[in-house]
Amino acid sequence: MAAVALTGARDRLQRGAVAAVLRGDVPGPGGSLGDTPGAVAARVTGDAEAAHSALGDVLVPWLWALTRAMSLLAVVAWLSPVLGLLTLLALPLFLLLPRAVGRIQQDLARQVRAAQASTTAVALESLGAMGTIRALGHEAGVIERVRRCLSQGHQLEQKEALAYAAGLWASGVWGHGAIGGTGR
Repeated sequence: MAAVALTGARDRLQRGAVAAVLRGDVPGPGGSLGDTPGAVAARVTGDAEAAHSALGDVLVPWLWALTRAMSLLAVVAWLSPVLGLLTLLALPLFLLLPRAVGRIQQDLARQVRAAQASTTAVALESLGAMGTIRALGHEAGVIERVRRCLSQGHQLEQKEALAYAAGLWASGVWGHGAIGGTGR
């Protein structure tokens, strides 16, 4: 249906361009659209083809995935109306879940970078004070600070890995992110 609608729109646009050329509504030589009516018609036809192709590349897969999802929902509702209703009620969650997981992933990535920067700062501070007597007295404290920073960073990296796995699962719910997913 989408291909038929797109083809019809392209044909109407091309017919309108040819009619404009025949009526003389097209600017003459040196005009903004071209030197000759044929150049104008070729330009409009080319633009219509490009728009048709771009729209088809985006719209047709999305409509196919939507049709597939609606067909599956109809079969589920036909086999079990209660399960169909529960699926319909959970649909907003399935559509919003990939975006929420993506935001969580971004926040965790920022926290991991901050923890790594903190660990690096502690390590650089201890290396800078290495030759002083003060460093010998605080060696155990510095080691504990670095260990604590590394542990915190490791915990954040584990959470980030779980969020990444959840994001992959959430984007795969709708057939590799075709509808509402992250599209990874």
